[in-house]
Amino acid sequence: MLFRSIVVTSEPTGDRLMQDFGINRARVHPVVPGTDDAPRAKGSGGPGCRILAVGTLVIVYAVYFLAHMTMIQSWVLATQFRFDWNTRQNGYLLFCVGLLSTIVQGGMIGRLIKRFGEERLILMAVGSNVVVQTLYGLAPQGWMMYPILFASILTFTAGPSIQGAVSKTTPAEEQGVTMGALQSISALAGVLGPICGNALLAQVASLPPGDLRLGVNFYFCAALNFIAFLIALRHARRGVSAPMARQASV
Repeated sequence: MLFRSIVVTSEPTGDRLMQDFGINRARVHPVVPGTDDAPRAKGSGGPGCRILAVGTLVIVYAVYFLAHMTMIQSWVLATQFRFDWNTRQNGYLLFCVGLLSTIVQGGMIGRLIKRFGEERLILMAVGSNVVVQTLYGLAPQGWMMYPILFASILTFTAGPSIQGAVSKTTPAEEQGVTMGALQSISALAGVLGPICGNALLAQVASLPPGDLRLGVNFYFCAALNFIAFLIALRHARRGVSAPMARQASV
């Protein structure tokens, strides 16, 4: 969670937060407004309640999308250096990328979200990116990029699942601002991605084909996704659910 302190309006409210969500007592600061205590709201009737930090998800999206744009913007140059691929060979593989993206995002992602939930799917997708992009960097021959690609189905769910989680977490009156922020992040990543990827490839351009260091752009993307995974994992672990089995007054 992206907070250091919580201000509450009564001592019982602070006690309830500490009891239900495991928040450190030193972070809870009661400021009593002078009104009478009121019964705790019953909520929407769901199975639990959560304290969610949408800012964490936005950071996950920013790091993930920078890795995504770095990879796709440096892809053609990287395969040219490593495998001496021409426009047609790159076109064939990128056609497969578009085909898989359409299948997964158009027909499979809803089922995957229902089965795993958005939070778990984010971890699975971003974690898959770490493995897949590392394998892209290590592949010694061009044909190996195809089986790696077709094994990377979950990676195509990362962006939509993070955006969906952000949208559900954000209050209705803040949807426009939050989703606009995601679009701004996407645009900024589109500028920084080529700079990062091509700058890295420039450092290894003189190496012979087959040198593992030529996959440096993919290793960089895998490292970014690993950071995004750790942030998402921390968010998932600290977004503690508390069953509302009893309604206590505060």
